[in-house]
Amino acid sequence: MRLTQRTALILVLASGVLSAAGLTKYKDWASTPEAYWLSKAERAEWATIDSDSAAETFVTKFRAARGGGFAAAIQSRVAFADKAFSVGKKKGSQTLRGRVLIIFGEPTNVDEAGTAPVGAHEKMDVAGQAAIAADTGGGDRAAGGMSNQYSNAGGPGSDSLRGMKPVDVPKRQSKWTYGAGKVPPALKVPSLTLNFAVDSVKGTDEITSPDAAKLEEQLQTVVESWAPKTPAAK
Repeated sequence: MRLTQRTALILVLASGVLSAAGLTKYKDWASTPEAYWLSKAERAEWATIDSDSAAETFVTKFRAARGGGFAAAIQSRVAFADKAFSVGKKKGSQTLRGRVLIIFGEPTNVDEAGTAPVGAHEKMDVAGQAAIAADTGGGDRAAGGMSNQYSNAGGPGSDSLRGMKPVDVPKRQSKWTYGAGKVPPALKVPSLTLNFAVDSVKGTDEITSPDAAKLEEQLQTVVESWAPKTPAAK
């Protein structure tokens, strides 16, 4: 059975929905793009939270564990995804491509090929941009920065990805390539290619290769690599 984007997202957010009872200010937080970064352990912890004060403590700790600039960088990615990847009535940050951008960061290269009505083809090369770590104050993670692919993609001061504009055709293919320096280190591969099928009529974007299950595994691997580590038992 094929794991669809909708099904995968439901699985990712399910525990957050269950924990909404008793919350007001934070009742929808686990359904936001920032919560894409919840590790399995953190998602289980969130499911036990039943007050806004406890939720605020959790969110503050969640952000701090990922270093300075994390929240700002994620919000910048969300804003960019909403502008570039919206499909139908769905916000770009809620699409599969939006989620991939938010977790993996900017790809090295993107090819967009439309199938109708005009056979539009657009190639957008985002390689060779200035060091994107500078966009958020830079530095490595240990110093509290959001470096490399975890940068402020498309944010203030950056030209990265600004050429990625929606191609106005009902159906199209989008090929993302992550090369050296952009592929998430946690995946331990030299490069990564993702192929998406986008249907603006149905309001969907789905992964065509690798399969959806493989992509979910890769996304979770990157998320877990950024999660706070539990001290080993003595």
